[in-house]
Amino acid sequence: MTSLHPDHEILTIDGWKKINLISKNDLIATLKNYSIYYEQYLQKTEYVHDDIIYNISNDLIDIKCTDNTKVYTIDYTSNILEVINQKIKYRLGDAIDQDDYKFILPTTNDISYRILDTYYWLKLLGYFYVYGNKNNNKIKFNCTKILLNKIIDILNILNISYLQVNEKSIFHLIITDTQINTYLLLLFDEKNNSKYLPDWLFHLSFYQTRIFLNIIFDNNSIYTTNSLIMANNLQHLAIHAGFICIIKYIKLYKVWDLIIYNQNISNHNNIVLKDKYNGPLYNIIMPESNYMTRLNGKCSWILS
Repeated sequence: MTSLHPDHEILTIDGWKKINLISKNDLIATLKNYSIYYEQYLQKTEYVHDDIIYNISNDLIDIKCTDNTKVYTIDYTSNILEVINQKIKYRLGDAIDQDDYKFILPTTNDISYRILDTYYWLKLLGYFYVYGNKNNNKIKFNCTKILLNKIIDILNILNISYLQVNEKSIFHLIITDTQINTYLLLLFDEKNNSKYLPDWLFHLSFYQTRIFLNIIFDNNSIYTTNSLIMANNLQHLAIHAGFICIIKYIKLYKVWDLIIYNQNISNHNNIVLKDKYNGPLYNIIMPESNYMTRLNGKCSWILS
């Protein structure tokens, strides 16, 4: 039976939660027919272990567990010792099964709600998270001319007013639409000098989630943020989109790098530690016999 160290986190519908804190009220990510759903567990097991445990880590996964733990890979379930000794392809492409979301810009003061084209709104929102800043209660984009033209095309389609200001090789674009500015300004996290993701993004379909993330990562596969909350939420969305996504903390700059993979890759650069451990170990029994766990920013589908 799978047995995991308490350092592990479990992916729930509300985000990551330590395995020892998981309760019957939590809805846990699980795979069913190659799609991600959220369900309550059937049983949570805990026992005191006084024996050897393994810590297997490589570029993609990090797991502390007993030797009978199984990882859910692309073709089959692999015992953790197989992960050490063989080239294993991790699961990729298992995405959230949700209908397309229809975004409605909420009423602001005396301005009535607006129904926006969600496809283009997600693109604009992606550019906002990468290039958008505050400028006297307005949103300002600082970008290259090529990127500026892309944003202008989106603004015109969405019928959002703006002002363009050019300074040498840097191009500035300022949103003048009061309702849009009011909404986007609410997405700034003043305490952490960052931005945060609204809850409705987690209700997007697989296709819509990829539209948003493709702008965020801009085909570069890396996104950097100074907010751990933002890093955790983007990783959660990346899982909804069927990507492999890891988080690395860059201590020198006090930021988190998110690295995304959108093609199947095998494990490599294995580091295996074998230690005596005396303490609690856990497992979650799910209806579909699998769940997602994370350790040190690296995620794995685990078989119950």
